[in-house]
Parts: sequence; C-alpha cells; structure tokens
Amino acid sequence: MQEQLYVSKWVTFAASCCIMASSGLSYTFSVYAPTIKDILHLSQTELATVGSAVNLGGFFAIISGATYDLLSTQHRLGPRVIVCIGCLMCFCGYGGLYLMADGKVTANFGLLLLFGFAAGNAGTWFDTSALVTNVRNFPSNRGLTVGVLKSFLGLSSSIYTSVYAALFEPDAVQFLLMLATVPSVLGLLLSLGLNYVPCVEAKEEHSGPGFSWHSTEGRFLLSFTLVSLLALYQVASALLLRQQQLGQMGKDVMLVGMLLLLLLTAVLPLHCGSCSAAYGHAYTSPREGSIDGEDGQDVGVPSELQPQMMDGHGRADSVDGHLAMHHRQLASSSSGSSTASDDLAKSVGIHPAGSAQVGSLHRHGDDILLEDDTAPLLVPIVDRTAGAATSAGSASTPQSADGISKTAALATSSTALPAGSGVSAGSTPGCANSKQDHQQQQQGVAALSTG
Repeated sequence: MQEQLYVSKWVTFAASCCIMASSGLSYTFSVYAPTIKDILHLSQTELATVGSAVNLGGFFAIISGATYDLLSTQHRLGPRVIVCIGCLMCFCGYGGLYLMADGKVTANFGLLLLFGFAAGNAGTWFDTSALVTNVRNFPSNRGLTVGVLKSFLGLSSSIYTSVYAALFEPDAVQFLLMLATVPSVLGLLLSLGLNYVPCVEAKEEHSGPGFSWHSTEGRFLLSFTLVSLLALYQVASALLLRQQQLGQMGKDVMLVGMLLLLLLTAVLPLHCGSCSAAYGHAYTSPREGSIDGEDGQDVGVPSELQPQMMDGHGRADSVDGHLAMHHRQLASSSSGSSTASDDLAKSVGIHPAGSAQVGSLHRHGDDILLEDDTAPLLVPIVDRTAGAATSAGSASTPQSADGISKTAALATSSTALPAGSGVSAGSTPGCANSKQDHQQQQQGVAALSTG
C-alpha cells in the first residue's frame, strides 16, 4: 500500500462534517415553497405533491448505497465519485427549480416533480459517502462517528436558513440559485479530502497514556463540542430573529459567527503529522474492529500487510480467525491441576508463555503443546517420578519403563484450517492423515523426549 496516496482519516472526517452540513437541504423546502406556489400558480395540493417528490428523492437512498458498494474497493475514487454524483443531482434539481421559478423554463408540473426528486435525492449521495467512509475509517468508534456526522446533517437546514435570512430574504428565487451552486461547488472541493484508509494510522498507535485532545477520543470529543456549540448558537439566533431584535447588520454578524464555528472543524486534523495518512499497521484482528473482511481481515489490504498476531500465550493468531479458533479449542478444560502441569513443564524444559519458538514445547493452560512449522501437537508428557502421562482431555495412563510415550495425537478442530496449516481439508479431527504422518510424529516426539 502506498500510504502517501491516502488522505489522513481526520482530514476526511473534517471534510465530511462540512459535506453533511449540506446534506439536509430538502428541509429548506418551506423557505422557497410559498414563492414557487405564487409564481407557478400551484394549488395547495400541487404544492404538497412537489414536497412529496422532494421527500421521495430522499427515500431512494438505496441507489446511492448500492453504488457505494459497487465502488467499495476503490478506496480513494469511490467516495469521491459518490459525492460528485450528489453534486450533479443538487445542481440539476435546485437549478431546475430556479429556472422554472425565474421563468427561464416553461412551467411544467411533471418536470417540476422531476426537479424536486433530484433535489431531494442529492442529499442521500452526500450522506452515504461521508457517513460510510468515516464508519469504515473509525471501526472502533462507529457510534461517535455516526452521531457527530448526523448532528451536522440535522443542522444543515438551520445553517442555510440563516444564510437566507441574512443575504436573500425575501427573494427565495435567488436562494434557489444559491442552493444549486454553493453546495455543489463545496462538495466538489471537499470530495478531494475523502478516502477510506485501509489501515491503522501511525498516529492512532501512539496516542500515549491518559487523555489527550490529540488522541482519537479527544478529537471526537472536540468535534462533539463544536457541533454542540453550533447548535446552541443557531438556537440563540433563531430566537433573536423570531423576536425581531436583529437588524440587517445583526443578521450579518450572526451569519459570520456561524461560519466561523463551521470553520473550526478544520482544527480536527491538526497535530496529525501531515494531511497524508501515515501507515501504522493493517487491520489484523476483530479486536481492531475491521468491518470489511471476515473475522477482522481487511480485504482491501494485501496479505503481506496483514501479519499474524501473537496472543498472550505466544501463539500465532491467524488473521482469518481459523487458527485462533483451533488454539482456543485446544484450551479445553483439563482435569489436571496447574501445579502438576508446572512440574511437568519444568521437567522437560518448556519455554515460558510468550516465547513461542518453532519446534519447541510450550504450556497451554494445563496442556503441553509441541509446536512445529505446520501445526501444534498435543504430546503426552511423562512424569518420571510418578510414571503417569498427562494429556488434555484424556486420563493418565501408565507408561513403559523408559518413561517415554510413543504416541502423539495431532490436535485439530472441526473448523477448516487455512492453507499451509499442515492439515489436509479431509482429515479427521484428532487423527493423523496417514500412517506415514503418524510415524513422523512419533519420531519427532521420541527425539524431543529423549533429548
């Protein structure tokens, strides 16, 4: 992966907040609806039908969602294309409404409904691209991501209504022209900051102990604070406008304050190192919350960027989850005591947990594991003093005088193992694949035991 080609997750998040602030334009219908009704001589029923067409466009978000899925493997191009389609729909929809309201296009009710549908559908493309991309970028903070972005969507109508009150009132026709151009231009520019980063960034790895505004949680708290301040500011502005205590200059000042609060979202990517994503490591396990591949494997990252992880006992935790499940099944409840297992481990020189070495014996709970380069073996180990062998899931049995067990069972599970695990797809759980494999296992166990 070439990380210099990816924009930082926080740049994407900041750009998405501004895009979401233009995603709820369909809620501004009440601002320009009376003007359309008067100019086009619509009845109240016809006007309500136009409003329903706008809402219907918003209901067809399935189109933008399906398109995003088709482009999901295009980490940079996909989200940007979705936003560009939204910009086109916004320009055509509100532009068409403006042309009809301004008399530049002959009034036609069917065409009016089509323009209304396009205008309402534009927001779904903005919403889909911004929301899904950021949920993928922050898989461990999906709730915070959705909450903050949806808050900006909810404020979008209030934001553009404030623009109308300060700059256009009572000329709703010019307001329609603004709705056709400003969100479209902003969307095209901000789309350059959208991309899905298919890895954990280096900054996310080194947040440091304790709370910090530069950590992921700190930045989300900052974004929530900003959107809360913006919401309170808009409530205060609406109350002042309702009481008619603001003149034109007061409206302009309130508009400037609102825009400054919106611009504060630009501080979210600060102290990230740069605007480019710095590669940390790939999504390698469900613990990091990747949602793009089964059991935490991210399908957008090459396999060489998804190394095996080592769990707390020093065993490889395969990224596809199968080997991890195999090891967990080996850790079934054992009837032997931990003290006896400790003595047995010392008698054969077992390495401590976390030091997994190929071809050596290891503790696994109360079990003794022999790990080689293909698959772990469960080896019956002999207590030379008591003359009893301990094995997971089996009773202790007397051994021969030399104290060395001649048998070893290959511990497998019913779950299919990944390629290269050393066990064929048709093997029977708990048994060697063939007589030759069984003989090789006996030889290996005997050599290690006598050593």
